[in-house]
Amino acid sequence: VTGWLPVNQILNLSKLANFDSVTPVFKPITNVGTYPTDADPVIHADTFRTANGVDGTGVKVGVISDSANKVGGGLAASDGNVAPGVQVLADDPLAGPTDEGRAMLEIVHHIAPGASEAFNTGDGPGASGIADAINALGAAGARVITDDLTGPDEPMFNDGLAAQAAENAVNSGIFYTTSAG
Repeated sequence: VTGWLPVNQILNLSKLANFDSVTPVFKPITNVGTYPTDADPVIHADTFRTANGVDGTGVKVGVISDSANKVGGGLAASDGNVAPGVQVLADDPLAGPTDEGRAMLEIVHHIAPGASEAFNTGDGPGASGIADAINALGAAGARVITDDLTGPDEPMFNDGLAAQAAENAVNSGIFYTTSAG
């Protein structure tokens, strides 16, 4: 069970019947880097698009990060660097958004300019926030999903909620990538 508790109530937990232990839920860490806006030549996406006559049209790409529409004018300030009408399913409910998701949407748009885009925050109650985002984007029709999050409370030696959701997405035909933070 995951829940939120005011800090001033922590000492009252031991008074609850059947209470055993509590583990803190950490905010996911974004793996932020510096990316050139002209990523095409680096990964040869421009050559691939030209040789194959594709630009992402007909594909929805889902992005998971902390936020996409909270800082400095949000998506409206992207000046055509994101797909028109980005579908924002949920944006950062926690403090301190960075709009790293908007930067990711911009990179996706430069590489696959014909693709539609969707965003869902991965910030939420621990690994279930990332898992919920994966499931929501899949349900919204994303055929490609990418994230830049590391859940500090994800298990190290077995698949946690986020890994299970990613595996389920892949098993349903979604192409899934994540950053190596």
